[in-house]
Amino acid sequence: MRKLVIAKNGVLAVILPDFGGMVAELSVDGAHVLRMRYESLGLSNVLSGGVPVLFPFVSRCENDEAAFRDGVYTMPMHGFAKDMPFTVERAWESGCELRLEANAATRELYPFDFVLSLRYEIEARALKTTMRVENRDAAPLPFAAGYHPYFLTPDRSDASLSLRLRSFWDYLRTDADGRPAVCERTGEVLLRDAYDAVFFGGEADAEICCPGMGYRARLACGSDFPVLTICTTQEGASCVEPWQARPGAAHRPQECLWLQPGEAGEYVYAIELERI
Repeated sequence: MRKLVIAKNGVLAVILPDFGGMVAELSVDGAHVLRMRYESLGLSNVLSGGVPVLFPFVSRCENDEAAFRDGVYTMPMHGFAKDMPFTVERAWESGCELRLEANAATRELYPFDFVLSLRYEIEARALKTTMRVENRDAAPLPFAAGYHPYFLTPDRSDASLSLRLRSFWDYLRTDADGRPAVCERTGEVLLRDAYDAVFFGGEADAEICCPGMGYRARLACGSDFPVLTICTTQEGASCVEPWQARPGAAHRPQECLWLQPGEAGEYVYAIELERI
């Protein structure tokens, strides 16, 4: 298993190019921030922990399908990038650059020519991630990407989460057709409670604090990742996930990001860390 280790200013990250280019480990002054289960890699990368990369679409498409051009294609839950090997373009002490190009396997699921690049770099006391998407196709390229961090919270009663977003879809309360309840948050998000919810409609930055593990992590999402998904159903972890759109964007073209032929876009978020 190839591991790229980058470190600076007390922050250390381990990157796995062969498993979707994901961040597997992240620590600050020796305090571990992410839950990771290496034994699950290859079985279900997205459930292993760390920070899987979600591309071209987050969440699940209706019937696990998406219509592109003149056909209907299978689209796996959270896209296919999480299960693809990335090429290492460059690596240095505090950063690395990875790359995934369209190939025969991706075109069976997503009939476009694209380049997906990831740049991980430690700046100050933060892991900054830059996603670059380039459209090399003759047609406009739709996508709505994201990330799936598993923050280590063995005892969620000891952890706290603060965020500004108030509107959310509650996937633990669905109707007969599986549609989530549309809710407004009236109090704090308590990680000891059960959540599988997609928050939207405002400032998506958030902060998770786990005194028992000795870290505080602030997600700086800006306008590039305006949706935040909170999931507390995973053992030993609290997922706080920056997304570019709500679930089902593949079926709502107005919510997708679009790149014209020859166009490229860069999208940035950072995990700012503090040892407590």
